[in-house]
Order: sequence, then C-alpha cells, then structure tokens
Amino acid sequence: MGDMYEIVDAGFGYAEREPEPSVIWRHPTPDGREATVTQSFLCLSINGDHDGDDIYCYPTSMAAVLCAARWIEAECRAEPDGWTSRPGIALGRAGGVAPERWPRAG
Repeated sequence: MGDMYEIVDAGFGYAEREPEPSVIWRHPTPDGREATVTQSFLCLSINGDHDGDDIYCYPTSMAAVLCAARWIEAECRAEPDGWTSRPGIALGRAGGVAPERWPRAG
C-alpha cells in the first residue's frame, strides 16, 4: 500500500470513474472492502455500497478523505480516526475524539 498522499490521489482517480455523482472519493482497503466518501460520510463495505453498516460521519468531506487515507495507510487497524458520529449505530464523539473506553455495538 502506498503512502497517504498516493492513497488520497488514487481515491480521487477511482471516484472519477464512478457512475454515481455523489461519490467524491473511493479506494479499496487491505481488508477487502472499499472506502467510499460521499458528502461528509465515509462508508466501508465489501461491494462499494455507500449504504453499508460501517458509516462514519466527519465534519467535512475532506476530513473523511484524509482520515480514510490514514486508516488505509495503517492497514485498516482498529477503526478510522476523527469521526464525529456513526449514524448506523447512533454513536457520537464530541470533537471527533475517542474516549479511552468507547462502548462498541456488539
């Protein structure tokens, strides 16, 4: 996997070929999913679907892109950083900062 800047550039390139106009960035992940950014949402799914279970909301679309790229660069360990809410499971983070012990949906 390339460095963060290569990942960001490649993701914009993948999005240019995307038929859905709301997709502004897309990149395959080392864990077999695709990371897709629409508006300020990062969506992670097997088939590139942007209505999957793993949806992270960010303050801006560029924050979503940069956090996704850093997460991919780190080989998808843990979860992406910087998100402010998880609409699918109704979790939120004040300022996008994770508490030391964040409850996980089981």
